[in-house]
Amino acid sequence: MDHRYLMLALVAATICAAVPTTDLVIPENVDFATYSTSTSFIQAMSKSGGTEADCRTFADTTIRTIGTDVTSEQGILNAEDTGEDCAEKGQDGVANAQGKKDAANKDQLAKQGVAATTLNKKKTACTASVAFNVNLDTLESSECYDTTKEQSYINAKSTCASATSAMTKADEAVNIAKTTVKDGQQDYDNAVASAAQLKSACHCGVKKEQAQAWTAASEATAAHAADWKQAHEVICALDPTISCDELPDCPAVEQVTLSNDVSNEKCTQAQIDAPSSEEAGRSYTKKAGTYCYGTGMQAWYLTAEGPTTKVERGVDVKDLGIWSSAACKKQCDETTGCTAIMGKFDVDFSNCYTIPEATMFSNAPAYAAIDCYVASA
Repeated sequence: MDHRYLMLALVAATICAAVPTTDLVIPENVDFATYSTSTSFIQAMSKSGGTEADCRTFADTTIRTIGTDVTSEQGILNAEDTGEDCAEKGQDGVANAQGKKDAANKDQLAKQGVAATTLNKKKTACTASVAFNVNLDTLESSECYDTTKEQSYINAKSTCASATSAMTKADEAVNIAKTTVKDGQQDYDNAVASAAQLKSACHCGVKKEQAQAWTAASEATAAHAADWKQAHEVICALDPTISCDELPDCPAVEQVTLSNDVSNEKCTQAQIDAPSSEEAGRSYTKKAGTYCYGTGMQAWYLTAEGPTTKVERGVDVKDLGIWSSAACKKQCDETTGCTAIMGKFDVDFSNCYTIPEATMFSNAPAYAAIDCYVASA
């Protein structure tokens, strides 16, 4: 209900109680806007049986109610999220990936140290001098003496073989450690990219919610200026000692000032169309340039009639619509058991794959334009 009608209904009740009811006509809805001047309002109220005191009470009530309304609406605005926590979005994942990456680098250095040691041992063992304990007459009695039968040779060769095997194992461990470091760096980069997306989405969500709250507050207080002015003019008309030359400023809600990070965020249409934080579903981690697949994959296509699967209806690829990642995430949220999505989003045409169990991933160059997003509860 409009506050003006509510207040005027209360005043009408007061007027009715203050004067005789015989032949008295009280308007059902009294509205300041109905009267061109404060004088015409007072005259109308007087004809309806009201007194100057009733008119003054109405004006005072209007002024107080406007102040209360503005305070209430300002409180609602101030309570909206300002994005102070946006910078922390995804940072747990970044810190976790950073820890694993640091541990992998440390492990690689340690294994490289072991490999260097085993290499030196191998060089020493395989270039060691071999002493033969053979009598001179034995050597002179045979043109080709078989040194491989000597224990000293057998021991030296065994030591060399063991050192070589240890070196090979150490080198293999280094190669595995390098792969772990590479994967750790990729996971870290993905975590940083995901955190940046979460932060951006948070900023855009705050901007959207603040804009909605500002619109609601502005609409709720839209009639205040006119009512405020009329109420003060009524008071001025009733009390000659009060000047009407300069009226007090009408209280108004003030828009909340957001941080530069939030204010300067460039939001895509998908982010603008995304549900508010209280409506949002699961979050998704992007694995850029990655093909992911699993058991029960289902391909979705956009048509004039909306999303459909190729299994349900034959669709010419020329007629496919363009999926955004946000639209495909929504499709995944609405598909029972979906844990990941994959697609060639925001291009001339794109398919959206919903995946019940994302179990396999590939970074082959052929999939450079394909993105995979893994859902989390």
